[in-house]
Amino acid sequence: MTLSELQKNYMLGFGRFVSSIIQEDWDWWTYFDGPERVGKSHGSIWFAHFVSGPLYNIKQHTCYDAETFLRLVDDTPRYGTIILDEAAEAWFNRDFQSSINKALGKASTQIGDRNLNVILNLPSIWLLDPVAIRRHKTRVSVSAPGFRRGKSEWYKPSWKRFQKQVDPFWDLKFIQYSPPLPEKQFLIYKEHKTREAKERLAGYVDQVHAAREKEKPEVTADEIIVQIGKLRGKSKQLLLGPRGDYGRSLVKNKFGCADNVAREVCDVLNAKMRVLRKQKGED
Repeated sequence: MTLSELQKNYMLGFGRFVSSIIQEDWDWWTYFDGPERVGKSHGSIWFAHFVSGPLYNIKQHTCYDAETFLRLVDDTPRYGTIILDEAAEAWFNRDFQSSINKALGKASTQIGDRNLNVILNLPSIWLLDPVAIRRHKTRVSVSAPGFRRGKSEWYKPSWKRFQKQVDPFWDLKFIQYSPPLPEKQFLIYKEHKTREAKERLAGYVDQVHAAREKEKPEVTADEIIVQIGKLRGKSKQLLLGPRGDYGRSLVKNKFGCADNVAREVCDVLNAKMRVLRKQKGED
């Protein structure tokens, strides 16, 4: 950032103001909202540095899920900043809204005691419940008019006393274009975000597979009996117990069926085997 840009940087001045406030035993909550790829993350990282300086580290204090956020409330140094950069999480995870609101509720008192600066990056502020919205002291609406990223409109919420409100009056304080991050900082951020995204994506894949397995219809005894009838040699022998009868647990483990289904299969097949043995004895 050039000297000229610094002189015109309202966000820098506001960041220094917030820094002085939290050092007087307060906390501060800021929500950056806007569509994907308009510059929320870059703007929030600039603001984190302006408020907390060297106390903020991109890799250590930027998170993407509620569990890591709760851990950082304990691990982040006093007067430091936590960025919950979870726009992708909100898009892919149906449980996002409930999990993050619960995390914010659990952590709110502790955040105040530790005088932290908390930044949430959201596609929409309405992903938060009204109680969470009331905690914030600044709302930053980010856009990219004319495909120029980084336009941020900084609002102060104004709540009417003694009235029930879901949405406050948004009092516009200033407009700031955030410059791109320095190349070194950008590469650190990109590497961290990519690694975290891969881990989250693996988790989503596991969730999808688990859901599909859950949705599979229960296999019936008749279907299993047909499948066993097609087995030959060792494959069939593996389902027989020491006495030469079909074992309930062996059938259950092989076909992943319910206990009562496996018992029915064994009753039918063992009855057939007894009849065949009797016939051979009579012959």
